[in-house]
Amino acid sequence: MIMFAEEINNLRNFTKFAIEYLHLEKVEPGVTEELYDTTNDQLHTLAIHVLSLTTKEQLDEINRKWIARGKE
Repeated sequence: MIMFAEEINNLRNFTKFAIEYLHLEKVEPGVTEELYDTTNDQLHTLAIHVLSLTTKEQLDEINRKWIARGKE
């Protein structure tokens, strides 16, 4: 998957936001470090893994808070 630098940064930032918001570091120790140690190609898979740990309601709440922060 080819992604541009801005898309990669947005995906990495959104994934980090989800990890922090859901306190996933307690459930998946090392996931934050993995976020920065992963290659750009692996980032997509990691983001899907993180989001798969959420419920629909949690994901809706994360999206609302992300948008409220001025990020799209």
